[in-house]
This record gives sequence, structure tokens and C-alpha cells, in this order.
Amino acid sequence: METKNQNINPDYQFCFETIIDRIDNEKKPLTNRELLDICRPVADILNGESNPHHAHEIGEAALNLLIRRKHAKNLLTTENPIELVRSLLKPLISCLPTQTWRSQKQIGWQQFSTPPTIAFLLAYLLNLSKNDFVLEPSAGTGNLAVWTSGYDIKIHTNEIDSRRRFLLGQIGFAPTAFNAEFINDFLSPEISPTSVLMNPPFRLMADAPKIIRVNSVFATSNLHSKG
Repeated sequence: METKNQNINPDYQFCFETIIDRIDNEKKPLTNRELLDICRPVADILNGESNPHHAHEIGEAALNLLIRRKHAKNLLTTENPIELVRSLLKPLISCLPTQTWRSQKQIGWQQFSTPPTIAFLLAYLLNLSKNDFVLEPSAGTGNLAVWTSGYDIKIHTNEIDSRRRFLLGQIGFAPTAFNAEFINDFLSPEISPTSVLMNPPFRLMADAPKIIRVNSVFATSNLHSKG
């Protein structure tokens, strides 16, 4: 079960707040160069590695933090979701720079985040209630998981990649680090989700890149009887 992460890194929080101020308050687009400059203080914090795509992941996490704080509930309770996608979400997304950098790890592990507009519509159509318990077995930077905050419901997030798992912790989640292919074998008995919110259902296995699994089968096998 999620508990708030207490190991908040002030440098990352500064990056998030700077990005949020730019895209939400100033409503000015960021260039890739500007995003790199904002993220420079944390560029090499994990494993001593420099990864330019990490700046894009920080941008995603900042947007998710903004959604969690300010927009999730209003968007999920609207009677006109398409209009709010057009008038609210798309302008925010357009202020983040195009993701022109990809790392070998991102490509090898197929780490392509669900676009925020699609993530919102998925959560909207799922029509969750306060009694639901959601599992996100491959949470990435939180593009899907963040929408559960609009319902104020329980969620368990999981992310095998250390960078993305770290970012989830920085925006208020407490993810586990299991291989999503076999997550049902590792979850504790008290984690009995009623819904699984995830994308994509097919991915390359981290330890066997040539083998494709359907991790939705494993993720849904532990669903509560209401799921």
C-alpha cells in the first residue's frame, strides 16, 4: 500500500517547481535547452550516469505533480472531458519540449510513457470509486497513477527502473521494484486490487530483450473478486 515518501530531494523539488511555474503560471513553452539547464543540478545524481532523457522524465514528473495538486479531481468529475483535454491538458503538454532524446535503456525496455491526454481518458472511463484499490504495475513517471489522486483512493505503484521509481517517490508515491511480468508472485497478501490501470500491456522483458510477455495477465490475476 502506498505511503508518502519521506526521502524528498530538494534539488528535484526545485526542478519540479521551476517547471511548474513556467508551464502553469507563466504559460510559456520550455525549450530542450532550457529544460536541460533547469535539470542540470540533478543530471548525475543517480548511479553517476548522465542521461539526457532523464530531463524529459523530470518534465513528465513535474506535470504529474501539477496534475495531482491542482487538476486531477476537477478533470475526473467534469461532464465534458474532451473540452478540458482541449482547453487545459493540451496547453500544459505543449509547454513541455518535444522528447528528442532517447537512451538505449529507454529503447531496450520500451519505456514510452502514456501521453497525459490518453492517461486521463483511461482513468475517466475506468470510473473508479473511493472503495477501489488500484494497481499500476509499470508506473513509469506516474502518468497513469497520478489520476487516482482525483478519486482519493488507494493505489499501489510498481516500477522496475531505478530512475523512474525515484521520480515516483519524489512526487508522492511509494513504488515497489518488482518485475511487472511476475508482480502477482511478489505482492503482499494485503494488496488486493480491484482495478489495474496500466499501459502498455505488452513489453520487452528487462532481463530477456528478445522475449515478449503479456504482463496484463500477471497483473490482473491478483484482482479482487470485484475487479
